[in-house]
Amino acid sequence: MTNISKGVLYASIALPADQGMPALTTAVNDLLRGFDASHARVLWSLKYHQRTVGHPDESDAHEIILPNVPVELGLPDSVLDNVKFAWQQITVETQGFMAFEAREGMEDED
Repeated sequence: MTNISKGVLYASIALPADQGMPALTTAVNDLLRGFDASHARVLWSLKYHQRTVGHPDESDAHEIILPNVPVELGLPDSVLDNVKFAWQQITVETQGFMAFEAREGMEDED
């Protein structure tokens, strides 16, 4: 009986997407070649790339582009300002952003 290991691999690369995605694919394939070929495979994959963009008000009517989020442990308050701007554009509301109704059974807690 073969010992089967499972795991999660997170990888990133600081290259443009057209160079970085193939480089990551090659790296993962090289890593998998080090395991038993009959069991080494990627079951699921998610890939994305970040783009540098302008302020959200530079978007057209059918697209709302939010600025990049800083790669830090904490998020600056300006992130919510940008999300609120997008919410207002989509809902055409000026009030109620991040206003949540109490859930059943939660009204009595302070």
